[in-house]
Amino acid sequence: MAHYNKSPWVGREEKGKWGGVGDFPSMRTGEKPRPMGGRFLRYLPRWVVQSIVERSMAGKMGSKSAPAAKKTGFHKVTLGICLVFATLFVMSYSSSPAVTAFLEFLTSPLTEVAGIFATATEAFRSIRATYVAPVMQSVINVLIIVFTVQSLDTMGMTLILFYLSFTGWRPPVVTPMKQPRASDPENPTSKAETICPRVMIQIPMFNERECYKISIGACSRLDWPRDKLVIQVLDDSNNEEIKEMVKEEVSRWQAQGVNIDYRHRVDRTGYKGGSLKEGMKAPYVKECDFVAVFDADFQPRPDWLLRTVPYFKDDPKLALVQTRWEYSNQFCNLLTRFQFINTSYHFQVEQQVMGATMGFFGFNGTGGIWRIAAVNECGGWDVRTTVEDMDIAVRAHIHGLKFVYLNDVRVPCELPQTLEAYTRQQHRWHAGPMNLFRLLFKRILTSRALTMWSKFNLIVLFFFVRRLLVPTVNFMLFVVLLPLSLFVPEANIPIWVTYTFPMFLSFFRMLLCSSLFPYMFPYLFFENTMVMTKLSANIQGLFQFGRVNEWIVTQKVGALAKPGEAVASKKKKSIKIFKRELAMSVFLLLAAIQSLAIEKGIHFYIFLFQGLTFFAFGFDLLSDHS
Repeated sequence: MAHYNKSPWVGREEKGKWGGVGDFPSMRTGEKPRPMGGRFLRYLPRWVVQSIVERSMAGKMGSKSAPAAKKTGFHKVTLGICLVFATLFVMSYSSSPAVTAFLEFLTSPLTEVAGIFATATEAFRSIRATYVAPVMQSVINVLIIVFTVQSLDTMGMTLILFYLSFTGWRPPVVTPMKQPRASDPENPTSKAETICPRVMIQIPMFNERECYKISIGACSRLDWPRDKLVIQVLDDSNNEEIKEMVKEEVSRWQAQGVNIDYRHRVDRTGYKGGSLKEGMKAPYVKECDFVAVFDADFQPRPDWLLRTVPYFKDDPKLALVQTRWEYSNQFCNLLTRFQFINTSYHFQVEQQVMGATMGFFGFNGTGGIWRIAAVNECGGWDVRTTVEDMDIAVRAHIHGLKFVYLNDVRVPCELPQTLEAYTRQQHRWHAGPMNLFRLLFKRILTSRALTMWSKFNLIVLFFFVRRLLVPTVNFMLFVVLLPLSLFVPEANIPIWVTYTFPMFLSFFRMLLCSSLFPYMFPYLFFENTMVMTKLSANIQGLFQFGRVNEWIVTQKVGALAKPGEAVASKKKKSIKIFKRELAMSVFLLLAAIQSLAIEKGIHFYIFLFQGLTFFAFGFDLLSDHS
């Protein structure tokens, strides 16, 4: 027996116990200890060592260990079954007619069961080929057509962007305003300041412990005459400590001469949209010409107003100037890298092409500035959906107003670093548009200010194809029907659909952020994983049930905060388990095994890596919880 008196796993030797099982085994005088496996045992858990000790000491003379366990009924039954099969195996070699007849008698029920199973299998194959496969193939054909339309839309917008870049197209060139504070700070009625319109900035926030200082400080440093600038901090926080911290920060800037107003709501009706709507009721709003919106994690640069406000000067129909977002944490982890690929395509392709060709795009909710007269003409902020930004943009488009998108004016912000925060954000961004589409569909059709092409673009392309069909087709075609086609071989999905189009679409997106080319295939699998969340949100929004009006503020970490501004969150970091994605990972891994068995692995790697991506998603392995 091993001399095991120094194991870290088995304690209390000095008390005469060896891991809690009997006394330490005595040794004869002069006998040298034999470390049989001692070095190996010390790395084993306590329960393993305890089991080894019990089994080795059982039955030894003088040992106080427990006696050998008696054989249970299960052991006896198992032994009996083994003996029966061994006897039948020996009898199968006998040539005696009696033995042969006996064996046939025993196996006849099994033969009948095998025949029934073969008949059932043949009937199932017949039903599958006659009824299941045609329906499945029809659905596949329709999805392929829709997927082709979706792919052509993406490729068309990308080619338009390349054309605009090649021809050097830009929005109407407007000379940025000069820094007004540099003219004559002692004289507020100087010429440089009198040409500046009065601007209001709204900063909505809710329990933004990590980043409330970022936006307040950045907006207070904007280059604009202080008598022509008013800042609203619209705080809906229900945490008293955070509320006091925000009020203290506002007071600090007020003491420096900044015209900043702290407004708090007890009732959070309408969430962000309700907060913005309440802020527009302030008496000084009537004196303002424009309103800019920045979320709590946004940090506009000092010249932001100087570069955006001049666009409104010569075009009374211009309602919105939207600027691009840029990020401080896009390379933090895999999740932020994948988001950076998506947002690069959204801003550089969708927003820019829509702005250049249609004069319309969806307001991003922050990083933009509105003409207050246009906001009032559209009916102001509405709280009927969780996408108040898209709501007011669509209503402004219906009224015939125009938008300008500036890709070269950027506002730093941060991306969600955890899957839980990202999935909640995506749920809101997909449920809200479908709910809005349901509410505004009739109004869009009957609008006299929109041309037929504008109506087609708004209904078919903007809402139906890009927001509803993209997640629906990707989920049904690549996540559900492609694996099922292995079990229904009569239904076929062409190889070019499986490989060619998805790779081309990913390739086009990667051209916008070439440094992330090595992540092209992981990004493709991740997007197929996210379609479950997006499709579920679309259905809830379209039929108005479930969490359609849920608004949970996206968790932030204060990635832009300076060392003196950073405020650590007191919330305990937790890992969320996504059960739907885990179930889908099992299905896809089974499909990978089936592919390897019947197709010699044609789709094996697709199902394997897609299943592993669902698995990593399900166990929240893509998040950064630091």
